[in-house]
Amino acid sequence: MSNNLRRKPNLVGIILFLIAFLTFSSLLQADGELRPATEEEKSFHRRMLSAIITVVPSGPTNWDTMRQTTYEELEYMGAPAVFGVKPMPMTVSYYARWEDTVKKELAQSKINEALEKAAEKDFQLQTEASETVMSKQEAYEKEMLSLIEKITVATEKNDFAALEQIGKEIELLEKKYLVEDGPSFYEQEKERILREMSPHDLSLGLNIEVNSFQTLDWGSPLKVESPIASLQVYRSAGKNIPEWQEGITYICLGKGWKLVQNGESNYLEATPNPNLPLTVAQTILVSVQGDQKRVRPFIEKIDWNTLKSLIQ
Repeated sequence: MSNNLRRKPNLVGIILFLIAFLTFSSLLQADGELRPATEEEKSFHRRMLSAIITVVPSGPTNWDTMRQTTYEELEYMGAPAVFGVKPMPMTVSYYARWEDTVKKELAQSKINEALEKAAEKDFQLQTEASETVMSKQEAYEKEMLSLIEKITVATEKNDFAALEQIGKEIELLEKKYLVEDGPSFYEQEKERILREMSPHDLSLGLNIEVNSFQTLDWGSPLKVESPIASLQVYRSAGKNIPEWQEGITYICLGKGWKLVQNGESNYLEATPNPNLPLTVAQTILVSVQGDQKRVRPFIEKIDWNTLKSLIQ
């Protein structure tokens, strides 16, 4: 009975949210449109991306290239989205991803087989459970009808003490036959299967971003590793969510990078210099996601001297 009660929506809160959303959307539409890139922006983009492409080593042997940035002339830039917000230094991004597709297909085949077995078992359990639920439903309805008859009699007699007692019996009856909602057998098995069977060292992702001033908070603490080319190296551990996600190695070029604590985790951050032109490379953030043993020899092949020469 109590499960039928529902809290009324906060209409005032919803209306205020919609007003704020529509106002912000109008700002984006009014001042967030694309515009032709200037010659200075085109030159900066051309110089940064052309140099970055030359410093990237080849991906792992016999792995497939899933995505890799190629050079394209910059044509448009986004205008500032909100009035009064000072534009940030211009960013230039490069991304590449390689994958062991043979290993991936083999692992996925085994995972699918395990999931099929879990689905069959789940169907069997649900069939058995439905029979039990039907039986409990019949018992519940029978006991509830008996209590309803008692309510009728007590109401006719104005016996409020009896009505109060019957109310307590109804609460106990609902608790007795209450079926708690929870994850199904399949959902639990799927999470376990993905956690235990997801392969490691399956892919390698590289991201190089000019004028990036903060790393993502991966949720696991960044640890300092041995430097490379006199640059500090940080590494986050891999984790299951539930599939295995490889850790990320960060190398920061430029001034002012610091490790910021955020509860049990942390992230890297730098502050842009407002006195420099927007088309100057103040920082370069290199992020490599992959197995730690594969990442280290890969980043040792990057031409760090060329990347350093881009910083002003």
